Amino acid sequence: MMEGQEFSETGELGPTWFERNRAKVVVAVACLVVLIGGYLLVAHNGPSAGGNGSSADAAVVVVARAQRREVPLTLEAPGTVTPFHSVTIRSRVDGELRSVEFREGDEVRAGELLARIDPRPMEAALRQASASLRREQARLGNAAIEYQRAEALIKQGFVTQGSLDAKRTQLEQAKAEVDANRGMVDSASLQLGYATIRSPIDGRTGFRLIDPGSLVSAAERTAIVVVTQQSPIAVVFALPQKDLAAVARGMRRYGRLAVELAEGQGGKVIARGHVTTFDNAIDRGSGTFQVKASFTNSDRALWPGQYVQVRLIVDKLPNGIVVPLDAIQRGPDGEFVFLVDDKGIARMRAVSVEQRLDGMALVSRGLTGGETVVVDGQYGLRPGRQVRIASGPRR
Repeated sequence: MMEGQEFSETGELGPTWFERNRAKVVVAVACLVVLIGGYLLVAHNGPSAGGNGSSADAAVVVVARAQRREVPLTLEAPGTVTPFHSVTIRSRVDGELRSVEFREGDEVRAGELLARIDPRPMEAALRQASASLRREQARLGNAAIEYQRAEALIKQGFVTQGSLDAKRTQLEQAKAEVDANRGMVDSASLQLGYATIRSPIDGRTGFRLIDPGSLVSAAERTAIVVVTQQSPIAVVFALPQKDLAAVARGMRRYGRLAVELAEGQGGKVIARGHVTTFDNAIDRGSGTFQVKASFTNSDRALWPGQYVQVRLIVDKLPNGIVVPLDAIQRGPDGEFVFLVDDKGIARMRAVSVEQRLDGMALVSRGLTGGETVVVDGQYGLRPGRQVRIASGPRR
């Protein structure tokens, strides 16, 4: 017989004490587990969970102040550097390319010599046209004399009116021939001028596209070089149509809007300029409108075809609340910051960020200014925990 078993009235063995008190034993064990777990949790977290713990158990954080100041309101978009002028230099006459007067990559001024075409065919045509002009001028002189003679003789009755009219017609024809040949001389002179090719704009030459000695043709439009203006230069970018009102309002208020360029998202500013215009229609396919900005580009930091990040300043908020961008955290319910109250206790505060700019966040809801926010050390931090500031608040 096992210890704790008893005989029933019928003489049979009854249940043991454990079997009779099984439910009580289970409840007692569960209570013991809960008590042990609670003790271990308190021992692990310490009294800092209520904000009265020792500084040795406090979380070490770096903090900053939420400040009120004037904040530029910006729109950002990718853009492309586009020259105001880019000219493909071609020959207007047929002939041999005698010389190229530039080096690849040269900065050239408007009117500067770029290339020469063999001028001899054009010079011959000019001489021929000049000779024809002199011949017709001689004929004009003779026709004028004959007309004057006929005009004098008709008064004496020696010439009929029909003969006088014929002489007048010959004189007018001679004048027309002179004008026609004078036009041929002008055309030949113009063609000779085309044998000397000059830059139409200030800019930078690209690669030479044809070598001296090659035959060029006006009909084939053979390119010699491309000259691209680099100062000033433009940047074209697209904005969503919802931003059109803000851009138009800013243009009316400030006259022109400031633009900053960076090499990429969050990159350093490489150029500053202003908006010159925006397009007169919205693209139906993309729902965007094009904006063009101008930059002096005196340091040649911008290059045609380069992709840049555009920051357009459409307005200024005079009393915005800003905090370092590192203070903004994201949770399942949205963005928030950790605050430190005057007792050194961490508190969590939900916020709304309107824009991010130069490492700062503009907070539109959740802060009033002057709060102490945690910018480093948020890992493992929780509301109600005692904190220890590693240094004074960052400004």
